[in-house]
Amino acid sequence: MPPVGKGAGGLGSSSPSSTVIELFQSRTGYEARLKSLGRQFVNVACYDPAANRILCYSDLERLGADLDRVRREHQKLRADLDKQEKELARLYRGSELGRMLAPIRDTRKKLDAADRQNEGLFDESTRRLFAVLGHEAFHAYLASVVYPSPVAGPPRWLNEGLAQIFETAVVEAGELRVGHADRDRLARAKEAVRKKELVPLARLLRSAAQDFLAAHAADRAATDVHYLTAWAVAFHLTFERRLLGTTFLDRYLQALAHGADPEVAFAELVGQSIPAYEAALHRYLLQLQPDGTLANTMYIIMVEVRWVARAPTTATAVSDRPSTADWIGVGNDGGWTRTTVVGASSAATAAAGVNANAAASNSPLAKRRMELSEGMDGVRGLSGG
Repeated sequence: MPPVGKGAGGLGSSSPSSTVIELFQSRTGYEARLKSLGRQFVNVACYDPAANRILCYSDLERLGADLDRVRREHQKLRADLDKQEKELARLYRGSELGRMLAPIRDTRKKLDAADRQNEGLFDESTRRLFAVLGHEAFHAYLASVVYPSPVAGPPRWLNEGLAQIFETAVVEAGELRVGHADRDRLARAKEAVRKKELVPLARLLRSAAQDFLAAHAADRAATDVHYLTAWAVAFHLTFERRLLGTTFLDRYLQALAHGADPEVAFAELVGQSIPAYEAALHRYLLQLQPDGTLANTMYIIMVEVRWVARAPTTATAVSDRPSTADWIGVGNDGGWTRTTVVGASSAATAAAGVNANAAASNSPLAKRRMELSEGMDGVRGLSGG
C-alpha cells in the first residue's frame, strides 16, 4: 500500500518517525504498563498510535532459559545412561544383555522425543511472537506511513483484517510475499461459514475498537470471531477483488470520514448490495485453498448482459467499477458485461473460456505459557498451557 499524500511519510510529511517496541518479559509488568496508559485487556500486544509505540508481552526469554536447563539435565542423564550401558556390557552377554539394556534404550527414545517436542514448542512460541509483532507493526505502518493524521485511515475491521494478512507474510529473497491463506485461519473460516457463525457483514462494518479487545478471558470468543470475519473480508477484497491500494478504496475511506453510512459506502465500494456481497464472500471462502487459489469446481453461470461505461448505445450503467468476482471483460470496445454468478471458481471460469483476470487487471478494484513438567525416567518436557 503506497503512502497517501505527499512525501514518503504521507501527507505533509517527509519521513515517518520510528516505531518503538516495548517488550515485556512478565505479564505483570505488561499489565502495569497498560494500566498506566488507562487500558485493560487480555490481548498480549497493542499499538499506541498517539506515541507510535508497540507494547507486547512474551515469556520467550524465560522459555529459552528453561529449555537450556532441560537440555543440560538431559545431557547429564544421557551420560549416566552411557556409564550404565558400559557396566552392563561388562557383566552380561547375549540375550540377557539385551534384556538388561532394553530400559536404557527406552529412556533414550523418551529423551529424544522430549527434546524434539521441546524444540518444536519453543519454535512455535518464537513464530507466534514474530506474528504478533508483525501484526502490530502493520498497524504502525498504516498509521504512520500510509494514512498519517489527518488522512482518513481504514475502519477498525479493515485495519485488523489487513494486519492478520501481513502477520503471516513470508520473506523470500528480501521481499515480503503475501497471498497465501493461513491454513488454520482458513479452516476456521470455512467451518464458521458452514455453521453460519461469522459476524454478519452489516455488523462488522459498524464494529468498533472494543469489538477486537477482550477485557476478560471470557470475551475472547466474541473478539476471535470478529478477527476471523475481518480477515476473511480483507483477504477477499485484497486478493479476489483487487481493491487494496486503489483510488476507490481511498474514496470509501473518505466517505466514511465524512459520515457516510458504513453499509452504503461499502456497497458502493464493491458494486453489490450487502447480502449479495456476503453470499459471494461465503462461496469464495469455501473454495479458497491455503495457497491462495480456488478449488477447481464448476458451477452453473447465469449471465445478464448490459453494456456499461464506454458502449455507445448503452442502457443504464450498472457500475464503472468491475470486480473479479462478478464482472467479465468482453469485446474490443472496452465494454463490460454484468454477470450474476451462481458460483464459479477462477479456474473453472478460465476453463470455460472466460477471462476473469481481464476484469482484475482493470479493477481498482497465550499467551504461550510453558511449564516444565517431570517425565518418566527423569525426562523433562516443556508443556504448553
